[in-house]
Amino acid sequence: MHGNFIFLTEPQFWVNLNKIKGVDDHFNLSVGSEVELSHNFGGRNGFYAIPTLAVKWTFD
Repeated sequence: MHGNFIFLTEPQFWVNLNKIKGVDDHFNLSVGSEVELSHNFGGRNGFYAIPTLAVKWTFD
């Protein structure tokens, strides 16, 4: 099957808000994003980019 190529990656980027100067160290909220980049994956033909936004609270 020459020419069939399947590709999938899901890079993430997170910012821990308590690492910003002036924000309380116990404020455990993070904001982030993930982008699913795929080619011929999961029954879909062609290239797809599916972005998401996220928030995360870390419990002590």
